[in-house]
Amino acid sequence: MSQRLLACLVLAIAATGCSKSTPDAASATQPSETPRTVAQLDEAGLIAAVGSPVVYEVPLDDGRGLKFRPKCTPQECQPAFSLEFRKGRINVAWEQYTDNAKFDAANAQNVQWAGQVLTYALGKEATAKIKASIAANTPLRGEVLQGHKVNVMPGGGTQVLVTISL
Repeated sequence: MSQRLLACLVLAIAATGCSKSTPDAASATQPSETPRTVAQLDEAGLIAAVGSPVVYEVPLDDGRGLKFRPKCTPQECQPAFSLEFRKGRINVAWEQYTDNAKFDAANAQNVQWAGQVLTYALGKEATAKIKASIAANTPLRGEVLQGHKVNVMPGGGTQVLVTISL
């Protein structure tokens, strides 16, 4: 009897999913195969989606910024990657250093982190639209994706800012 009860409990949990309010890194970085119709903009999920620990936090006048690369001197700087949780919006920002091949791996990692965060937040289709805007160096202004206005400032490929309005 207890084995049947345990089996039923396992099946019930599998069928309904867990009721965790904050996803872990594994679930946050696994995008759904079906097109998403609702944005996932929870702070814990977005941080987990990066897949790397926060290095330091910066207080902002209307929120906080999280940096995923260490503070550095001009001689040793790596391209920055950050998430900002501000009043009424979330910013995903990253840099790309194109003048030195030693930064190629960090540049690629920034693009990967951005893709993971944006896919978690807005889904694959919206992320593809954002990536196309960046590749074409064409800003998006007020584009509604998953019910939220999204602005993309490609910055000529060196500094990219994606703002999701709440």
